[in-house]
Amino acid sequence: MNGSYVSKIILLVLVTAITSAPTLGQGHKHTHDEPRSIHSGPQVYFESNVIDLGDVHQHERIPGSVTIENHGDADLEIKELAAHCGCTVLQLDEANRIVPPEGKQEITIFFNSEARQGRQRQLINVFTNDPEYPVAELVVKSNVLADFQVLPAQYISLAGARPGEALESLSVFSTVEGAALDKLEIDVPGRILEYAMESIVNDDGVEGIGVRFNVADEAELGPVDISLRFDGTVNGETRPVWVRAKGIIVGPIEVRPARIESTQPTPRGRSFAPVTLRPADGQAFNVLSIDAGPYIQHSHANGKEPGDVDVSLRLGEEAPDGPLAVSVTVRTDRPDMPIVEIPVFVDVLPRCRVQPAFVLVNRQTMNRSHRIRLQSDIVSALEIQSASCDNPDFEVAVIDASPSYPKIRFVEVRWAGSDAPSQDVVSELKIKTNVPGSEDITVPMEFRID
Repeated sequence: MNGSYVSKIILLVLVTAITSAPTLGQGHKHTHDEPRSIHSGPQVYFESNVIDLGDVHQHERIPGSVTIENHGDADLEIKELAAHCGCTVLQLDEANRIVPPEGKQEITIFFNSEARQGRQRQLINVFTNDPEYPVAELVVKSNVLADFQVLPAQYISLAGARPGEALESLSVFSTVEGAALDKLEIDVPGRILEYAMESIVNDDGVEGIGVRFNVADEAELGPVDISLRFDGTVNGETRPVWVRAKGIIVGPIEVRPARIESTQPTPRGRSFAPVTLRPADGQAFNVLSIDAGPYIQHSHANGKEPGDVDVSLRLGEEAPDGPLAVSVTVRTDRPDMPIVEIPVFVDVLPRCRVQPAFVLVNRQTMNRSHRIRLQSDIVSALEIQSASCDNPDFEVAVIDASPSYPKIRFVEVRWAGSDAPSQDVVSELKIKTNVPGSEDITVPMEFRID
């Protein structure tokens, strides 16, 4: 057997040994299903990196523990314990921070469930002198139970609800074993929901309180998203639970969509998607009039379904630049819903966009040209008829239009003098254009010496 052949066998054995070796951990969790083989120096080991406290009640301080082991051949020093959340406290006596080889030490954990609810996950870091894994990451898990529970869920659906309509009832029980829900108070914002309470008993004989909700007769139509506070008293202690109510309150005539809203700049002349008015009870109605104000143009026609009316809205040319909020009022011949309101929220695209809207000059930029960009989409070619400043210390120049971009022009401003002023200088750049409604544009300017 020659030396080359022996070398190949040794190499093959080494590769096999390396690839078949057990994984010793992932990242810096420092926990393994099997202990690592003993190596020179300290070696940290946890049976599991998860400390599961199970179900705990709100406002309890729950103890737990985790055991740290040393599978090395030198003393393991626990240098520091750090919790990522103030709700978790770690305790270890100074005298117990050294773990000898093949020894173990218990770390005490306290979890405070105050003001917490549902499944919790807190991280803990254990810093040691293990040269391979100096930081071990542990997880404390728990499920915090409120002192009382709202069933079937802490949610009230108002999808398609009408004024005066009854909603799904909720049942409220204590989760504290052997304790009953003594009292329940509910805080409902606005005049949207009404409720009534009664004593109930579930199938297991546990006493509770049932809550029957209905939409208030005077509730306004439209989207609703509110939070209700339930204050329940168990064993003399009052604790809160929040219940969410969300949906759309509709009348005899449903409005789809309930509002028109756009966060993107909207050009004048843009038509919005039609708003469909649909009789919820199938009884046809007639539109008597529509009032949309001076900035919204409107029309209406029969919809696709029998009894539907489609209201078409269009942003008028008279609409001012910037945010616009209007309410479109539709009058009908139904006595139970004579008026339908359609809110409209849009951001009207400026007739002539100016960037930047303010020019600031200082000592560092006084020798530079400050370019102002003007753009208008309502003319075929933007013309700057004049650009001037009443302060001669500012030089103004109009940049020739590019044939490729006729709707864009530029004005440049620079400080005329070679020296900075002794105090702040405030002025205005006045620009005249051929854009209807934006014939005169003013851009504030300032030389700030600070």
